[in-house]
Amino acid sequence: MHDVTGLIGKTDLLREIISLSSVGRVIPMDGEYNLSLIPLTESVRNKLFAASSDKQVLDFNYLNESELSQLSIMSTHGTLMYFETDYFGGVGGQGAGVFKNGSCVFGPDWAETGAINRALTWLGVETDTDGQDGFDKIGLYKHRNTDRWMAS
Repeated sequence: MHDVTGLIGKTDLLREIISLSSVGRVIPMDGEYNLSLIPLTESVRNKLFAASSDKQVLDFNYLNESELSQLSIMSTHGTLMYFETDYFGGVGGQGAGVFKNGSCVFGPDWAETGAINRALTWLGVETDTDGQDGFDKIGLYKHRNTDRWMAS
């Protein structure tokens, strides 16, 4: 099972988002990109996003139209990536959206594979010539669910 939901962005931007909500945790990611992760547990999600009964976007489990608007607003101070993974027994998918200067500039995109790596390129993460993809390069492989990220 792989079930992770989070926000990725420059560390300073994520610290600013957390300070405004007084909830959550900023976890530095691997690599030279100065990127960090906010794991979106249910409690963090409830504090960061205003409650909404909007229908989910595409095949996302959580992302809805209201959250798309809120993420756009959060991105006025820097580029922000929202992502979800949802795999069980090798079946499922992943999705991502990138927000910059108050707009959604990538996605939201949902696919069996690749959506997160395509979104990470907007944050400057590139695939090396050795074939290591962005997902691995920043260390997203380390935990397979959101709660484990929060506890790390």
